[in-house]
Amino acid sequence: MDQAAPSQSQIESFIHYLVENEIVDAAAARRALEGISRVDLRIGRVALLEGFISPEEINKILWIQREANDRKFGEIAVELKIMKPEDVRRALELQQDELFAFCQSLIIDGLISPGTLYALLKGFLEQDFDREIEQRRRDVHARISKSIRDVLKKISIVAPMPDTVARLLSMLNDPDVDLDEVARVISLDVGLTAMLLRLSNSAFYGLKSQVTTVNKAVTVIGTKKLRQLVISAAMMDRFKNLQRDRFLRFWEQSMRAAQWSKELAQFAGKPEIDEFFLAGFLHNIGEIVILQHFPDEVRRIEELARGGRPPLESEVQVLGCDRADMGSYLLSLWQLPPAVVQASMLAHHPRLHLQQMSGITPESKVVNMAVAIVNCAPNVNAFGQGMHLGQVVEDYKTIIAIDYRNVKEMHERVEKIVLELMRWFSV
Repeated sequence: MDQAAPSQSQIESFIHYLVENEIVDAAAARRALEGISRVDLRIGRVALLEGFISPEEINKILWIQREANDRKFGEIAVELKIMKPEDVRRALELQQDELFAFCQSLIIDGLISPGTLYALLKGFLEQDFDREIEQRRRDVHARISKSIRDVLKKISIVAPMPDTVARLLSMLNDPDVDLDEVARVISLDVGLTAMLLRLSNSAFYGLKSQVTTVNKAVTVIGTKKLRQLVISAAMMDRFKNLQRDRFLRFWEQSMRAAQWSKELAQFAGKPEIDEFFLAGFLHNIGEIVILQHFPDEVRRIEELARGGRPPLESEVQVLGCDRADMGSYLLSLWQLPPAVVQASMLAHHPRLHLQQMSGITPESKVVNMAVAIVNCAPNVNAFGQGMHLGQVVEDYKTIIAIDYRNVKEMHERVEKIVLELMRWFSV
């Protein structure tokens, strides 16, 4: 028999169950109940939480949907053999299940770990209630809205990878590439050349002598770092027409997240730390796309944010998607490495949700932690900054076992590097 969605009384019963068993206190449970609106119940995110789909596969489906006027997310997922029909049905059930949303809110608040919560929920559901707990199977919101399709179409039109960058990345993938030819191609793009030289001479690369020519930059940096530099410089050059203070503020935050990602990856002994840097640098690229190409929507988003709604929730309400969706979609269009695309999609995702998902790359976990560090309240004093760092260390100890002293040392290095870098872009 089809099942109906849990009623408010059933959530109340679960709250009573949790409080009675001294698992959470009543006030915390009430706050979690009020926070249900924070839970992202779009079908792709529900499927991701349940392990039915990967972040990269979501972008494959969105690519098809941008041209499809009436194709459902689940329909395309089954057609591509990404999800089974029963997985789609289960995701649609959960999408309408208020009890599921309440459980996710408990997890986001860190009140109960996912494993413990599911065990408790099983015991709760097995109790003898006066009436059965049922779920509806209605395909509501399963079809991506027209507003999202319009956004995706606009991105694919306005943001193709610059020709010079696409050519350079193709060349740098060849282990036998002619570096003189690489330098020549870079030199054809004045904006890219200027950005590349600025980044080369910044504290990010710590070169012993100043780099004044592209040929020298190419020679001393090496192909792996050059690939990272080319992408970074191209992104900064592409979006340089933003209002100057916004441009500088955005890239300062991006550089800070990039350097934190690199520091954390290096501490954890991860290979290819430059990939972590790139993932951190590009994690929020969707925000700058919104700022540059959706000015009318930005005004409405900012109005909602001034009213107290979190920025990402405001973006979803106005655009139908948030900066993470937009950024990961854009990076997938540019065919950047899957780990970089996934890190962008999950950079702002609740940490405890991240731990529930399967197939999550080390880059996504490290960047998520780096973003948590960077997202300290503005204008906080040194004491507040220390409290924030200490809390992040505690929250992420299952991802990177690091102590406060190490993080404090990293913080000093990161701030010094970012400060020096921003001097280059403030002149």
